[in-house]
Parts: sequence; structure tokens; C-alpha cells
Amino acid sequence: NGSDVAICQLSAGGIAGGEGATLSFGTSPALVVSTTYEMRDCSSFIDVPITAANGLTIAAMPDIGVSGWRGVRLTRANTYSGDTHIESAIVQAEHENCFSAGDVYAEGGDKHAGGIRFNKAGAIWRNNFHLTGRGIRATKYHRPGDLGFSMQFAQDGEVAGDIDVGYVARVGTSTNENVKAVLSGTISGGKLELAYSKGWLRLTGANTYTDGTDVIQSNIEVSRGDSLGSGEVWLVNGKLRFVNEEPIVFSNYVKGVGTIELAGAPVTFEGEAFAALPVRTLAKGTVLRLASGYPLQANEIATSTIKTALVADGDLALDGDTTVDALWGSGTVSGGVLTVTDEIKASGTLTFAEQPVLTGATLTVRTNGDAVN
Repeated sequence: NGSDVAICQLSAGGIAGGEGATLSFGTSPALVVSTTYEMRDCSSFIDVPITAANGLTIAAMPDIGVSGWRGVRLTRANTYSGDTHIESAIVQAEHENCFSAGDVYAEGGDKHAGGIRFNKAGAIWRNNFHLTGRGIRATKYHRPGDLGFSMQFAQDGEVAGDIDVGYVARVGTSTNENVKAVLSGTISGGKLELAYSKGWLRLTGANTYTDGTDVIQSNIEVSRGDSLGSGEVWLVNGKLRFVNEEPIVFSNYVKGVGTIELAGAPVTFEGEAFAALPVRTLAKGTVLRLASGYPLQANEIATSTIKTALVADGDLALDGDTTVDALWGSGTVSGGVLTVTDEIKASGTLTFAEQPVLTGATLTVRTNGDAVN
């Protein structure tokens, strides 16, 4: 007790106890130092409730050149006061209340940042998290899926608290393709990065982070038009899936090579959000709202399945003859012959620079509010 820091060093094994056993640091700030590898079968652990401490810091003595990184498993519901800071270590969170009630900080660093792995199926963590960096990475014996992370889900789970991102934070799932994880709080700050995240990470909040999203051989789901904040979305052989229950407008600029999938209600893509991406798969009900003068390339059509296009801003510019499933809206279509195979719904005046081709399509117009086929 007192103002001095209470230090607990863990090597092989950890702290456990029988029924009623607890660990108390009294009123002192607590520092837990791990000297074992972060491996599921040999990491340090604290398997008793931590009932008292004036904040908890978990750190490690990394040996990057040889062994990789150090880790601590927290397996119980803890009730210490204050926040949790993780420095140059990986913490396996095996209970939804393992971080007590305070905020959690995964501290930044070049190769020695802190990281959190959620490892309890179906658990919901309600702490607020502050993430900076890509965790511990670039080790001599790393596996492809272990390139470092600030936050990773090893099993299905959810973070319902808010997340504040420093300059960049790497988040995602493990290499297990069956993992489904959710970030349902508000994400603010810098850039999110997913790398080799083989499960599905779903973002459901009204997020405000500003520096974009990198999806590197990873899978991400969004349920709102602002789930990816602002800034560019880079797909590097990644998948972006929309699971919105209601129609949404998505205005981020998407770049790179990857796939866009629509598994929910229609999505309106504005401006350059869609047209710059050469590979995509879309469901019927998708709306493309292309900025005036931005051409829809014929070679892009050949490598994708576009189901619905919305003419907006008075102009839809084609780059050669184009076939789509449906055309909605009003404005001018130019730049080639447009073939429509399902339906045209005109909400106003549609003008074609070249005569369109309707192959089995239905033309729907409205007179005084009544539909006429």
C-alpha cells in the first residue's frame, strides 16, 4: 500500500488459487511484467480475481530477435480501480470483465506496442479502448497471421465500448475463417488497418475516424453508411460486405483490388466510391450514383456484375456500350449504347444520347403518381 508501484513478475505459469482466492495490490498502482512467450499453452496467467489496485499496467521484456513476444492471460472478472495500460505485451482477454470497469490503453510503439486478443466465445467487452500501433510484429519466427495487432478476436465476440485510434491501429480477427466479431461502439481518431484477418469483422457504429481504412487480405462488414468513417478505403485483395438492414448512402472513395458484396438492403454509392474499383460483386438493388462527368468504364463492366445504376446529378457518362440490369432515376445517359435487361424506372426525365436497348425489360413511368408499365 502507498504511492509506490506494486510489481508482480510472471515467468512460466502464473497465479491461481482455490475458491475465494484473490489478488490485491492495495491502493498502489500495479505493474505486471511477463517474461514468457505469448502462446496459448505457455503464456503467463492470472487466474484469480484482482480485487484492488490503483490502475493496472501489463508490460513485458520482449526478445524480438529470437522468441517473439510475451503475454499474459486474464481469466477472471476483476474489480480493481482505474484504467489498464498494455505495453510491449499481448493480453489474452478470457473474461468480459477482465479489465474491470476502466478504459483500456494498448500503447503505441514501432515493434513493441501493446495488443489485446479477445479469447472468450460470445463475450461482450464494454470498456472503452484506446489503440495505437500494430502491436508486436516483425519477429524472427512469426507466422503469417501473427504480424501484430492492437486488437484481435480469436473467437466470436463484441466490443461495445468506444474505440479511440491513434495514428493507426491494426484490428481484426485471427486466421480462423469462422470467427465473427463486432465493433459496435463509436470509433474515432486516425486510421484502421486490417491485415490477414480471415474471419469477418463487423462495424455497426456511427464512426468518425478520419484517416481511412486499409483492408489487406481481410474481410470487413459494415451496417451503416458511416461505419467506415471518412477517408479512403483501400482493398488489397480484401472483401467489403454491406449488411445494412435499411437502404444507406456510402460516400467513401474505394480503391485497390477486391470485392464489394451486398448482403443487405440497397446501397447508394456516391461519387467515386464505386467506379474506381475494378473488381466487385453486387446484388440487385445496388444503386450507383456517379458524379457528373465521371465515366463508367466498359472494361469495369466486363469484370463485374452490376445490377442497378442510378442516374443522378443530371449525367451518367458511359465509356462505350454498357449492359446493366436496371436503370433508375433521371438525367442524361451518354457515351455509348445502354442495354437494360430488367427494368427502367424513371423518376423524372431520362434522356439518352443514343437509343437504349431493352431486352425483356420493363419500362415504368409515373403520371400523377400512378405507375404505368
